[in-house]
Amino acid sequence: MTADFEVFYESLNAWFAVTAYPGPGGLTVYFRDVTKRHATDEHLHLLEMAISRTEDFVIVTKAPSQPGNSHAIVYVNDAFVRITGYSPSDALGRSPSFLQGKHTAAETIEQIDRAMALPRAIRVEILNYAKDGREYWVDMSIAPIVGADGRATHFVATGRDITDKRTAKERLAESEERFAIVAMMTTDAIWDWDIATGRVEWNSNIASVFGHDDVPVENGLREWESMIHPDDRASVVSSVLAAIEGRVDTWREEYRFRRGTGTYAEVLDQGHIIRNAAGEATRMVGGVRDVTETRLDEAKRLQAQRLEAIGQLTGGVAHDFNNLLTVILGTAETLADEITDPRLSAIANLNHKASQQGAALTRQLLTFAGRQPLEPASLDINGSIRAMEGLLTSALGETIMLRLELDPSAGHVRADAAQLEASIMNLCINARDAMPNGGRLTISTSRNGDDAVVRISDDGFGMDTETRAKAFEPFFTTKPFGKGSGLGLSTVYGFMRQSGGRIDIESEPEEGTTISLSFPRLAPTDTPAEPAPQGGLQGGKEHILVVEDDPMVRDFATGTLLSLGYSVTCVENGMEALRTLETDGPFDLVFSDVVMPGPIDGRALASEIRVRHPMLPVVLATGYADIDGIGATSRLSPLAKPYTRRQLADALRDAIDAPSDAR
Repeated sequence: MTADFEVFYESLNAWFAVTAYPGPGGLTVYFRDVTKRHATDEHLHLLEMAISRTEDFVIVTKAPSQPGNSHAIVYVNDAFVRITGYSPSDALGRSPSFLQGKHTAAETIEQIDRAMALPRAIRVEILNYAKDGREYWVDMSIAPIVGADGRATHFVATGRDITDKRTAKERLAESEERFAIVAMMTTDAIWDWDIATGRVEWNSNIASVFGHDDVPVENGLREWESMIHPDDRASVVSSVLAAIEGRVDTWREEYRFRRGTGTYAEVLDQGHIIRNAAGEATRMVGGVRDVTETRLDEAKRLQAQRLEAIGQLTGGVAHDFNNLLTVILGTAETLADEITDPRLSAIANLNHKASQQGAALTRQLLTFAGRQPLEPASLDINGSIRAMEGLLTSALGETIMLRLELDPSAGHVRADAAQLEASIMNLCINARDAMPNGGRLTISTSRNGDDAVVRISDDGFGMDTETRAKAFEPFFTTKPFGKGSGLGLSTVYGFMRQSGGRIDIESEPEEGTTISLSFPRLAPTDTPAEPAPQGGLQGGKEHILVVEDDPMVRDFATGTLLSLGYSVTCVENGMEALRTLETDGPFDLVFSDVVMPGPIDGRALASEIRVRHPMLPVVLATGYADIDGIGATSRLSPLAKPYTRRQLADALRDAIDAPSDAR
């Protein structure tokens, strides 16, 4: 029986294939050296083991013998089984196309077919399908094995699963696309800072919003620093460096950022810090937003709130002072009329004049507070200004050239004529004081939509930001001590607010000032009739109910009415007044203060009297009030404090003598 086997002779370091033939003459043994073949087989075995252990899949296909036939798989490694889920028996003998599906790109398949037909190597990314239907992406290289005749006998395809990498790449591309869209749509100047290299890239808004073209990318941090206002630079740079060196993920600062024109914008700059696994900052992405207008609006709102608070305090003080002035003015008037001694009469007249000046001061305070009783009427705004031209020319002096530029379209406004003239005079005097060496002052009018606008412009000193912010505050002045009360602009501010208008200041140091007064426009109306000439004080015998919580004002009103012949009953508040009307009547008129303690003030009292006693006239008096609103409540003209004896007498007589349907 023939025996075949291989044996290794260690002494010869060689492998031999041995064949033994038994025969009649004995045993014949053949030895053949197979060391080289054995080494080759071992090498192939090791190679196959290595291929089977690699993470990349390997597919070997046999080239078709006839054109049009498909490639047949002759080998797959373990990675192929792990990635596809197909066993070697599932794959051997089949075309690799069985791994493809409906979403596999046809152009990629055509690209592979063209390369294999040449034949030449090719590398592609292709979408395949696993046995369970799962889609996966592979990065695949295909190379031909060429025979001696130059024809490809086999093709070897190697590759790896790049599904996760491809998905991450697609997500990154999608994220970058979204980022690009957001960066394009936002008004922020978006920046991306590579901290390691110092490169800073900006989106297009650095040009469209801030006017900086061709901002250098290299050494971008230094370029950014140069755009920060010198007074802000050190603190801003130190804060961003501190954020990077610390453990925070966000940074935020507000500072002044230079525009391309050289001016500075108030900006909000905020960024997100990206750190590596060790916590070191590697990148920072953020945006610079121009908040100049927002901060100006906030400053205006805070200024309005501050002025409102000051106005409430000022109005309250002025109201209480008006009560005192009512008594002082009335008693001084009485003394001046009744004292025959020339020396004492002069003193009484002096008191009367001083109290009138005090009343003028409180009117200014109440105008600022928006609580000065006004007498609005339809005014031709150009006519009012023309009527002041002579007075203004005299007040401004020879060194100031006055110029009027009055637009007929400005039309009519509803305003208190005296307060309008006083406001214009105040503003012109301020302009004169801002031009001590002379200059030009222009008063112009125009129509702006539904508004009539009066502009008073000078080429004087101008105002800085801090002065503009405080310009409307009462008693604030830049004039030397004793040269101004500080009530000019604040009075105009209150008058404009109470008239439903607006006042604006445009001014820069050494560039002059323009103050604009905007009033709602009206259609022209008839001018009011001339007032009747004054005669003696009118009194009467009627019964009057006086409602006043201030004892001194109550005593003055009572004494004045008694001196005029009236019968008077006094009470302190609205509740007591309603009870007195029911128990001590009848009365011919109720004279009441507006502001009183308790649940019923003067307005509520007048409304209740209209319900209970519709024919009983009510005259209201106030230290500050909305004249139109009070008039609508009582249907009679209200009386503003401080009032004189004549004003009190005339108001009550007019109310008593008015037709019943007008009470």
